[in-house]
Amino acid sequence: MSALAELVRTPVGGDLKVEVMENVDEDVWDGRVRSVSGGTYKQTTMFNRHQTERSYEKGLYFKAVDDAGEVVGQLSTRMGAPFAWGLRRRPFAQVTLPLFGAMAPCMRWGDGPIILTRNSRKEVYAALVCRAINEGVRRGCISIEAWPAFYGDDFVSERDWILDLYAENGFQVASQSTLVVDLRKGEDGLWSGIRKEARTKVRKARDQGVEILELDGDEGLLLQAHNIVRETAARNEVACWPLEEMRLALQYHGSRGVFRAFLARHEGRGVAYQNVTCFNRSALLGGVAYSDYSRQARVYGNDLMQWHVMQAMREMGTEWLDYGGAEPNSEDPKMKGIYQFKAKWGGQLVAHDQCRLIVAGGRRFSAKGLVSRIHEKTGDRVYGRAKNSRD
Repeated sequence: MSALAELVRTPVGGDLKVEVMENVDEDVWDGRVRSVSGGTYKQTTMFNRHQTERSYEKGLYFKAVDDAGEVVGQLSTRMGAPFAWGLRRRPFAQVTLPLFGAMAPCMRWGDGPIILTRNSRKEVYAALVCRAINEGVRRGCISIEAWPAFYGDDFVSERDWILDLYAENGFQVASQSTLVVDLRKGEDGLWSGIRKEARTKVRKARDQGVEILELDGDEGLLLQAHNIVRETAARNEVACWPLEEMRLALQYHGSRGVFRAFLARHEGRGVAYQNVTCFNRSALLGGVAYSDYSRQARVYGNDLMQWHVMQAMREMGTEWLDYGGAEPNSEDPKMKGIYQFKAKWGGQLVAHDQCRLIVAGGRRFSAKGLVSRIHEKTGDRVYGRAKNSRD
């Protein structure tokens, strides 16, 4: 296996060797991710492989080794097209994704780096991030985007210096938040932590005869679920997740034991859908959707769904259930409504930061330069206009 390597001198003495690899031993790499409390699916080879197959992204792996030959940290990154989320949901994605990825690549990573030592954590973290930046610039990326890990035991005490590191290296930092439910409370503790309104609707859904089914490869349930996803996308005026993409994602992640999908039904009709990615100690909710019929008939399938997922994740031994973002201060009525729904379920508001570095994107009137400017402009709604900002 070929690898590039760079020595990084640390203030505490000794050398860290940071290796850059395009291929790794998947079991060993993912095993190290599982070994720390904050290790999530987004830092695994499984996730990168899926992104390669479906979004034409190329995985790059960074491994920090100390002078005794011990692996003390690692970072999984991807290189691919800007606007990948939107392009995947539109026609000709098999053409546009690799085209934009080759013409104006972006490097990105989520929930990393993973630090495997209690000593010199700051130095190991900095070595991995700086090496990734250098590699992204060397490979012609127009931007580098990072979502630092926020699960685990070390996040609160280390957040300040982590964000300072990104800001000092030219990143714009957008401090955002999410809601995380601590599943270690047990069922009684979880139920008492839910707001009275939500508990009432869970009971009403049961009285209405709502049932929760797991998709688990059932094509009929998948079609019902996708119809709910399509109706929700139409109400929100966003591109719908194509049926085939949804099917392949369920097959890929489900076959690896890290993905579960549920359908709420009322009198045989699908009324709500939700999936959850569960790996190590954390679970991330996604794909939340509910039908037009459930809104009109006031069927509370989406509420029963939340309680069912909490119970299912707790039974799996999961410790944290992440509601996938929260905007408590938004002035947008739709976002206010989404936050109010999520906040009913006993979650704690937790900081979830996004960091972006804009790299020189080619000549002004070149194709790469044009894409770079559009990419920067579309990101300004998240990061604002200020450079190197931690506001």
